[in-house]
Amino acid sequence: MKEPPASEPLFVGQSILVYDQYRGGYSEASISYIRSQVQLSSSSVMLDLACGTGLVLREFVSDVYYLYGLDRSFDMLLKAREMYPHRARLVQGRGEALPFPAALFDLVTIGQAIHWFDLSRLVPELARVMKPGCWLAIISKYPSPHEPYRSLYESLLERRAPTGAGQLTAAQAVGNVLGLERYGFEDYRRKVFPWEMTRPVESYLNGVAAGAEVQTLSDADRAAFLQEFERAVQQYAPDGVVRELYFDYVIMVRRTA
Repeated sequence: MKEPPASEPLFVGQSILVYDQYRGGYSEASISYIRSQVQLSSSSVMLDLACGTGLVLREFVSDVYYLYGLDRSFDMLLKAREMYPHRARLVQGRGEALPFPAALFDLVTIGQAIHWFDLSRLVPELARVMKPGCWLAIISKYPSPHEPYRSLYESLLERRAPTGAGQLTAAQAVGNVLGLERYGFEDYRRKVFPWEMTRPVESYLNGVAAGAEVQTLSDADRAAFLQEFERAVQQYAPDGVVRELYFDYVIMVRRTA
């Protein structure tokens, strides 16, 4: 099996607690849009790929009959299990080799993780496990590039990040989905939802610390980066509150009936 890229973070231990508490979810509008397109029922079965601690699963726990979550990190799955002891089956594995039978799922979601997959291997697997006529929803969340916090973050991270880190853009995050048709997908849809995230400085900084790009840094570089970034952020948030414009990018595509 192909090994993951060296820059792909595998969250463990204390970083799981930080991730779960501070990473944050998605706008109500983007989740509502997915619901409106999929029309879930009490008999629906859903899979969330790279489910982590369950940030996407929790949005749909009351909409479907059964939830599946798959992640590489066993520690992440343990945290998700605390929240969903009976409603979800949580599986350790990779999206490029899904351990599920054919035509099982009514909805597959991928939240803030599409850029970690080998799409040439992932897409055929998705086509195999999805029911005909059902939906794949790809969700990515990014702050506006015009926000001062974002330019600070990128400039400071570039000094310390490995090659390729600090380079994720909205275009990369939604992935190269233009070849989906040849694997049996159709009805491509894309929507963007702007929203404002407001958080105390401490919570904001903890969220930054939980991010994948920061987690790829060495312990020494991570500590130095966070110290520099905190000093810079304080200048833009004299009242102790960070306000940022975010965009949720939602791509939906249907498995051919």
